[in-house]
Order: sequence, then C-alpha cells, then structure tokens
Amino acid sequence: MGGRGLGAASKILSACLLSACLRAPALAQESGQAQQQPQQPPQQPLPQAAAPSDLRLLELSSHSITASWSANGNPRRTLYRADIWSAKSSTKSLVLLSTTACFQNLAPSTFYRVRVQASIDDGLPSEAVSFSARTLPAGLAVSGAPGPGSASGPPVWMVSGEPRWVQVGAYRDAAYSQALAKALNSAGHKAVVTEAKAAGGVLHQVRVGPFASWDAARDEVARIEADKAAGKLDRSPRK
Repeated sequence: MGGRGLGAASKILSACLLSACLRAPALAQESGQAQQQPQQPPQQPLPQAAAPSDLRLLELSSHSITASWSANGNPRRTLYRADIWSAKSSTKSLVLLSTTACFQNLAPSTFYRVRVQASIDDGLPSEAVSFSARTLPAGLAVSGAPGPGSASGPPVWMVSGEPRWVQVGAYRDAAYSQALAKALNSAGHKAVVTEAKAAGGVLHQVRVGPFASWDAARDEVARIEADKAAGKLDRSPRK
C-alpha cells in the first residue's frame, strides 16, 4: 500500500474516533436516564376479610329466617354476602353492609342452610360460616277470626329473641288478644300479651315462653298445635 493509501486509512480512523468521542456523552446520558427510572413497587396482595364470627339464628317464623353475626374485626366498609337454600329451592342471596340478614317468602316446615361470607373492597372473600334451621309450621288457625281492626292475615308462628318466645299472633283487637292468652294459659301454656308499635296503631302480641333453647320453643309449638286440634283453644271469642 502506498503513502496515499495510508493517509486515507488514517483519515478514516480519525473520523471513527471523533464520532465515538462525540457519541460517548449521549450514550452515557441515556444510560444514566435508564438507571434513574424508578422501579415499580411490588404489587400488594389483595386484602382478605376475616370470616364473620358468632353466626346465629336470631328470629324464626313459618316463612322467614333472620340471621345475625359479628364483624370479627372487619372495617365498616365490609360487604357481607348471605345465602340461603334448601333441598327443594335454589339459592337466594343478599349483599349487605349490616350484620343481619332476613330471608323471607320461605316454605314452612322446611330445613334451610344459611351461609355468610365477608369481603373488603376487591379483595378475596373470607371463609364461609354457616348453620342450618328449619322454618316453623304454618300459622295456627285459632277458632274465631280476629275480627275488624286486627292484624291482616292468619296468625303466624314466630320464635324470637334470647330467651326465646313463641309468638302465636299479633292483633289490633286487645280483647281478642287477651282472650286468646287466657285460653292458652287455661291449656297449660305460659302466655302473655305485649304491645308493639306498628303502622296505623298498636299490635297486641300473644306470646308463650320464654324458653332456654330453640328445641324447647319448637316443642311448645307442637304442644299448642295439639291443643288446638283437641279443641282446647276454642275459648277465644268468635267475631
């Protein structure tokens, strides 16, 4: 290679070195920017609610079941899903902010399963808690209609509260309520009449009890039905 060729090669090498020197700060700046980009924080796990505690049967009638439970430390914004089903019915669900669920329009004398779960925001649902309960028989048809001014519809069995009371019926007619309680007491049942405020006036509740357990209350329902069938409750006034 002649001197002219070496000179040309030298010029090309010098140009490459100059280009590399000019490019180096830009590469360093780009590298620095890449290093300065903040790292994404690790994704937080979804919150999981605690399972509701102290799930219990609060009130029972021939056509309704009311359940109650404790929040178990969950915040106020917690949502609760309460489900109920039987062997012959599909599942009914309620979504609630409260810790009480009332299921209505149930079939009498039917076993139901009640299940409750909690969830916070979009987090995972809690473990489910559940219990079983059987609705009471259909309402007691005491001889003698309640008459004008009484509660509409037939008497409906209801067991409620702690200690538990069996409610035979609730009427606007005070005299009829007292006569029914007297007939129940004469047949050996401990009946009382209490008042409750309702739309349009006062209802006179005829109740028997109290009882220490749900089983004892159910047994009393069966005894009252037997006495009614035997004619022992026919002392209530006919309207």
